[in-house]
Amino acid sequence: WVWDEAPKPNDTSEEAGKIVFEIVVDAEGYLTSYKVITSTVSQAVLQKYSAAVQQLTFSKTSSYKPAESSKGTITFIIRAN
Repeated sequence: WVWDEAPKPNDTSEEAGKIVFEIVVDAEGYLTSYKVITSTVSQAVLQKYSAAVQQLTFSKTSSYKPAESSKGTITFIIRAN
């Protein structure tokens, strides 16, 4: 899978840290669930990145029939401006 558009969180904070999400994508390329694995940022910043993850859709990278669901991770490394 490849995402149709890279996530673009609306983060205007001055925080730095890391967030790791575990995601599950269905056979059509739609995000069916996600959860936070680790986070070193405030809840407010985490919510902005969660909102960006919720918007993601994916496209197949090959002609093979995809699995019913696929699991992966997304890692955000956040640097202060």
